Amino acid sequence: MNASFISTMSLSTTLRSTVMKGQVSLSKATTEATTGRHADMGETLGPLTGRDFSLRSDYSRVSNLIDTNAIVTGRLDATQQAISNLTADANTFMQQLLAARGTAGGASVILPNAQTNMASLVDTMNTTLNGQYLFAGINTAVPPMTSYPGSPAQTAIDAAFAALPPAGFGFPQSNTASVAGITAAQMQSFITTQLDPMFQLPAWNPTWSTASSQNTTSRISTTQTVTTSENANAQGFRDLAEAYTMVLSLGGSALGQAAFQTVVDAAVGKLGSAVYNLSLSGGQLGTSQQQIKDASERMAIQKDLYNGQINKMEAVDPTEASVRVTSLQSQIEMSLSLTSQLHKLNLVDFL
Repeated sequence: MNASFISTMSLSTTLRSTVMKGQVSLSKATTEATTGRHADMGETLGPLTGRDFSLRSDYSRVSNLIDTNAIVTGRLDATQQAISNLTADANTFMQQLLAARGTAGGASVILPNAQTNMASLVDTMNTTLNGQYLFAGINTAVPPMTSYPGSPAQTAIDAAFAALPPAGFGFPQSNTASVAGITAAQMQSFITTQLDPMFQLPAWNPTWSTASSQNTTSRISTTQTVTTSENANAQGFRDLAEAYTMVLSLGGSALGQAAFQTVVDAAVGKLGSAVYNLSLSGGQLGTSQQQIKDASERMAIQKDLYNGQINKMEAVDPTEASVRVTSLQSQIEMSLSLTSQLHKLNLVDFL
């Protein structure tokens, strides 16, 4: 028969050990009751831990893509609004030009409108969102265009106008007497041979625009990438700039009626081309917007599926966890109470 020695020290040590283990269990149970998930995934899931991490990674990737798509959608909405505003300006100006075409002094009437529209075009091309220029292509850190008055573009056009015939007219626009003598045929020839090439690529860069012709692209799903911007080098914007330039820099109110009508007809043609090409740009961006919407909806379904699988693996019953917290708290309190009572025992009290 073996004899076991019982002492207050051994009992106290046992109780302290029980309290320490209970505090560790209480910490885990409190975490699970608060978060609704296992406190230690590796310990609980064992071999399934790798699967859990994989699901978490997929969930995070899909969530990030959905958030990114929301930002890209905001940029596309702003771009579409800008294109819509420019299209409205072009249509209005076209009507103003047609109204002024056969009117004496029509050039003076439409000049302020051309100045306003040109300034609006430059401002629109320099639109920013979240610190990035929307119409700069991939060169998003640099404003695509500068104000027309005094710009390299205006300097180049003035030089071409004043160049010696047959390329130019041989005098500046300020020479009103000579400008009045420009014939319709001479004006048409200048527009076709000198002005039009200035608004074609690559002559357009860098005189008019510092934008990149390469548009930005965005990954909208794990397998899909789409174009998500338009740049200031697009045909529609170049047509607008040329139409406004014709009214601003080809002699204006000093022109004879025939030459003025030639300018108006050419400007109206460019505005019509601009409206058409802007609609193409808007349509292409609209396709990207729809693709982003569809991709986000698909990924939202994937996100819910991943979340459901993660919950099945990680979730705990919050009610059961709360009961365990209460039970462990009671056990710890009892152990501490017994330990305190043991510490008060003294052999002298029993002699």
